[in-house]
Amino acid sequence: MDETTESIATLFRSNSNHHIHHKDDCSNNVDIILNVTSQESQNDVEEERNDTMSSHDRPPLPRQQQQQYPSYFSSSFSNETPIPDHSLKQQTSWRTSTTSVDIDVTASFSSSSEEEKENVMPKAVSERKVKAVNYDTKNHVSVLFQMHGSVWPKVFPYCISNVSLTILIYYLRTFHNIDLTFSDKGHSFMSMMVSFLVVTRSSIVYSRFMEAREYLNEAMKACREFSQHAITFTRYETTPRAKLWRAEVLRRTLVLLRTIVSVLEYQTKGQHAWKVPELTQDEKQALLMSVGRSNERSPIVLAVFLRSAIACHQEYLDVPMHCNKELRLFAFVSDVVTAYHGLMKLVTTPFPFPLVQMGRTFLFVWVFTLPFALVNDVVKLPALILIVFFITYGFVGLEYVSIELDDPFGDDPNDFDVLGLAQVVFEDIYIAVLDIDGREAANALRESV
Repeated sequence: MDETTESIATLFRSNSNHHIHHKDDCSNNVDIILNVTSQESQNDVEEERNDTMSSHDRPPLPRQQQQQYPSYFSSSFSNETPIPDHSLKQQTSWRTSTTSVDIDVTASFSSSSEEEKENVMPKAVSERKVKAVNYDTKNHVSVLFQMHGSVWPKVFPYCISNVSLTILIYYLRTFHNIDLTFSDKGHSFMSMMVSFLVVTRSSIVYSRFMEAREYLNEAMKACREFSQHAITFTRYETTPRAKLWRAEVLRRTLVLLRTIVSVLEYQTKGQHAWKVPELTQDEKQALLMSVGRSNERSPIVLAVFLRSAIACHQEYLDVPMHCNKELRLFAFVSDVVTAYHGLMKLVTTPFPFPLVQMGRTFLFVWVFTLPFALVNDVVKLPALILIVFFITYGFVGLEYVSIELDDPFGDDPNDFDVLGLAQVVFEDIYIAVLDIDGREAANALRESV
């Protein structure tokens, strides 16, 4: 144990006399509430304390981690202590109507009432306030004039400004003999540089956008595959201890994915990862003590907790999983962590600022000096206005497309609905739990996350 870990453990032990009794029907466990050294952390822990649930039914993790995060494991079952009777009684009621383990999802829904279906079937997919961008590529009129998700509202003021400048130059040259124009040869050469910078930036940003979507898809896929494999591997384990292990492993999977979503949306919503409401009080304390306010490190700690919970199958299953099955579950967790690292690579590595600065400088200088060069060549004012308007729209619009796609984890119409995608995964896991452990288990998992 290094000095940092020792100091954390000492802080836990020195504050072990502060307890709060959770009023829960199934447990009288006592959680240790820490006095965090900074006053701000102290207030945050007190604020979140009342909104979290007791974690008495969490499978134990290795002894080394229990020593490193004593508060997180203070209310967990020890390796020597059996599951309390009240927990067994609660878990036994999870599957009272299902007598066969080889039941499929269709059979589960067909034997359920309409009210039971409503409790398990997917509800609102997302709480996102911004409507997603939908369009019909076959409808040309709709594509041309749809404003939602378009750059028209942002680019239009630039077009009007440049057209106004063009009319002013034309008016002064025609009616007052004040000639502000110059040759267009410089713009001809400069247009190559501007086009290269604008198009290159748009291409790179679009590649990053699709790469982020791919990593996000890998994380969601790995969580789905993990939950389905965990349920399939333990399908014939119907004891209360097996159900308890299954419920806790799946809960930690959901919490891990929810925390990843919170980290990705931090720049927009400003919510720290350890303040995610789905985390238990002990998990919040463990994150505070291990990584503090370093949001990007929180999912890594939760991945360790998930791996440790998987390893506990030998104590909770009557027939422990074969090592190949266990390794398969660990591989899915590694896939989630790999995808998360890919997402963080994109989040923490913005588009190089020198290229953005150079491209934008060339762009605005070239676009807003264009009227001075075109008034000499285009005699008719209507044609001049149209040319300037659409050239401005094209070049400035591409720059705004790059800005729109550069950060796909915000609340803009073209951004990813990360939370909505995660909630679809949640619903898939709830349905899988319904198949193996019944409606009560699925609803209990839904209420815990």
